[in-house]
Amino acid sequence: LPEIRALCEGSQTEVEVFVHGALCVCYSGQCLMSSFLGGRSANRGQCAQPCRLPYTLQESDGRKVKTPGRFLLSPKDLCAISDLKELIEAGVASLKIEGRMKQPDYASTVVSVYRKYLDSYYEGDEIRVSKEDRQRLYDSGNRSGFTDAYFFTHNSPKMMSVSDSSHESALSEAKKPLLPSIPMDGFVCAKAGQTLALTLKKGDICIEVTGACCELAKNRPTTAEEIKDKLCRTKDTPFAFDTFEVETDGRCFVPHSALKALRREGLIRLQQSCVSGYHRLEHPKEWKYDSTSFNTVNQISTCKENRKNSNYSKKNQFLLDNCLRVYLRVQTTQQLIQAEKFTQIEALIVPFHLGVEWRKQKRDRQRSYIFALPLILRKETMEAYAPLIRQMEDDFFEASSYDGLGFLQECGVPTSRILLGERIYALSNYTRAIFSEMGYKNASVPIELSKKELGYRDNALDRFLVYGRIPLMITANCQKKWMHRCPKELSQSEKKGRSVNPAANRQDKGEDYLLLRDRKGKQFPVFADCRICANILYNSVPLDLIDRLSDVLSLHPGALELSFTTESAEEMERIWARFSAAARGETMAAPDVPFTRGHFGKC
Repeated sequence: LPEIRALCEGSQTEVEVFVHGALCVCYSGQCLMSSFLGGRSANRGQCAQPCRLPYTLQESDGRKVKTPGRFLLSPKDLCAISDLKELIEAGVASLKIEGRMKQPDYASTVVSVYRKYLDSYYEGDEIRVSKEDRQRLYDSGNRSGFTDAYFFTHNSPKMMSVSDSSHESALSEAKKPLLPSIPMDGFVCAKAGQTLALTLKKGDICIEVTGACCELAKNRPTTAEEIKDKLCRTKDTPFAFDTFEVETDGRCFVPHSALKALRREGLIRLQQSCVSGYHRLEHPKEWKYDSTSFNTVNQISTCKENRKNSNYSKKNQFLLDNCLRVYLRVQTTQQLIQAEKFTQIEALIVPFHLGVEWRKQKRDRQRSYIFALPLILRKETMEAYAPLIRQMEDDFFEASSYDGLGFLQECGVPTSRILLGERIYALSNYTRAIFSEMGYKNASVPIELSKKELGYRDNALDRFLVYGRIPLMITANCQKKWMHRCPKELSQSEKKGRSVNPAANRQDKGEDYLLLRDRKGKQFPVFADCRICANILYNSVPLDLIDRLSDVLSLHPGALELSFTTESAEEMERIWARFSAAARGETMAAPDVPFTRGHFGKC
């Protein structure tokens, strides 16, 4: 709530807050789990909700950890009906209620309850939610009860529905509220030898549709009552007839299928006419992407031409002719030491805290270092990092959130020294051009685009990830704290000789992370980054495109990136050897260990 209040006070933009419905366990916009496990991107509104599936928790050596339930990533539904006063007085302008895949009765019940108490507040009454209204919300749908989520606490096991992830509703057909229908008038003409004609009228909107030709009845003609009965069935639509007239000569026969088709076409056309005035217009022509201006702004035409002439597909050792840059991303001190042994690397991307410590130890750095901000930035993290960043006048930084971009600018870091991380999407050339005009010259090639889609994108300034585990989730839900033991709460004897920060310790000790095992036996490493009090859940297998390097290079990226997370020194050596061989143009076989191509090979 204090953070929400600060956002409202510090922005001229109206702030909306989510108050009721299903919660994502991952930080908003940071979840790639559905995207990489099932090909359905949550960032594109297609989430398959893998967080609602059962998981078991294990130590890194495979020992099972006892948990109170199997649904370790499934939060309860949010209900903030009791927090309305605090949210309003914090400056919130709009309340958001979940409607995704919900029935109209759910929306009607929940919205009406919130509307009731909002009106009560603005009428000067104290908000006292009745037991009956709480029950109405509960009956509309919940997951093992409700939670007020993060409004008053950073995290809590009480907000998780570990025993059952299903969404339960107690609304019976008898209890479901009747939704108001849109009234309309109807008229139909059915006469032998004439075309069946239906007229629908709603206000100033009038729709006329015609159907089959009415035949002369051989036996029993179709009565006016039968025609009216078939045409007035509007149950699955938002409409209901106020009046309906039938004109017939009493001699025609009309098949029921013809009446059904006439009704369907008429109602569809009426609905389209009702909403046509609300359709979004196409962007004006001047907004459309201009590849010529983009290349001019970034001066990359010459660079692209040089790459075409170098002919990557041949054995010309592109690493040695400076056509491409190579970046290595590491997470631990041990990986950093190992990475420094590799040649032909332009820069190392290291976590901010690790980079600052290393910077103090090695003042005579021979390589460039890029200091990567945490994937999630909260107020306390910014306060700790700001003094250090202001002293680093010549260093480069990577931001993976818009918070990070704004924070670095507030610290006085020019955009020319800021790299856009893979979490800041520039999917299209238009978006990429906007970032470039703002001064961001280096970004990451979006990892949710396929090779075909990337072929339409100008990648000449951006880094392309060819190897590494993808962070699928960043959560405040801490498996180590809730299901195991919080490192910050270890006894002094337990802390002796052991870092309290698993993010810095996991490779030094080789065991300080947990594994989430799904129903198919796949194991997802989960690291607790205590510096930002968050968990980072990585994919069970790394992305590996090293044997497809020629395909990657055909997209003309500005740099290649390899990322190391769980890899040991020996594994890093092997991966780097494979990459170097592929860079020399040698034909490579697919990896002999489990891996993924990610979205690269998708249509």
